[in-house]
Amino acid sequence: MTPPAPDLTELGGMLYVEGFQPLPDVADNGEFIGTRLWRVRHGYVEYLAIRTNGLGHAVRADAQFSYHEPAAHGAIRAHMFGAATSALAWLLRTADQQPEDEGHPQ
Repeated sequence: MTPPAPDLTELGGMLYVEGFQPLPDVADNGEFIGTRLWRVRHGYVEYLAIRTNGLGHAVRADAQFSYHEPAAHGAIRAHMFGAATSALAWLLRTADQQPEDEGHPQ
């Protein structure tokens, strides 16, 4: 079952207020598959990959940023997959927790 489409105005506003920066997300074959939004916080990087079907994958990983490879990062500390709005809500709700203290939700 496909999740309902997120309210894009609300989602975009939340991402902007929280300081996320956009990057296009492209498959190895060059096909556009969505958008990856990221921000750096306290030694780690958070990103939300939003697919064209409304699904999202939120990740908190060790910061290991390079302007030559902006989508690269270190070890993943926590992640959540689901509807884009749910993934963003999880990322924001857990933002003040230390990455090493978090579990890995399914």
